[in-house]
Amino acid sequence: METFNEALPLVKDDKLAEDMRAFIGQESIHAANHERALRDFMVANGVEPTAMLRQIDYLFSKVLAPSRSTNPKRRHNHLCDRLWLIAAMEHYTAVFGHFALNSAWDDYGAHPTLVDLYRWHGAEEVEHRTVSHDVATYFSDSYWDRLSGAIFAVIFLFGAFQSGTWYLMKNDPQVEMTWWQAQRARWLDAKHRLLPRYWEAFGKETLTYLRPGFSPDEVGSMAQAVAYLASSPAARAATQ
Repeated sequence: METFNEALPLVKDDKLAEDMRAFIGQESIHAANHERALRDFMVANGVEPTAMLRQIDYLFSKVLAPSRSTNPKRRHNHLCDRLWLIAAMEHYTAVFGHFALNSAWDDYGAHPTLVDLYRWHGAEEVEHRTVSHDVATYFSDSYWDRLSGAIFAVIFLFGAFQSGTWYLMKNDPQVEMTWWQAQRARWLDAKHRLLPRYWEAFGKETLTYLRPGFSPDEVGSMAQAVAYLASSPAARAATQ
């Protein structure tokens, strides 16, 4: 959100600027709901996520922080790099959002409130999946910038998935499982459409993203996302 706020005054396209403001607003709501889910659900069930969140906050505060250079060209290039990193991250969040909308969680007794939270969030990720790509292209329509952003995003997300899951499992008083048992459980869950398959999320979808001529419209279904946002129990309750 801070990076988009930095870029917004430089955008002369009124439609793109409007999309950016809507994107910033949605991400603000997502951040607030993440915080509530962490505090109201995880902490209440004996899981303390503070140390993990501190590491993530440190990484983002460094990687996505504005350049301190006095050279305008260097500051601009640094902004472009950060926008392409965000675009790559948003590609994967759209992929995961599409997965959430089509997962088999209901068939396995998942907590209905958390299912709705993730599907509502996933639907919004699919709905605004084009914005960050359009912004990055507006500032630097460079395939190499897209490639470098994707490489960093894949490394970060894969590492975050592995380390974050393991941290939460070690700190969950209700879970006793070795790292190998966790990997096997994740593989079985992916087989039953409870978690994304790594080879699809980080392999197939990365190749799709790096294909020349790629468009974010190829990821997920806008109609499905909008339909879920209209029927989400939490979203409907919030508007009443």
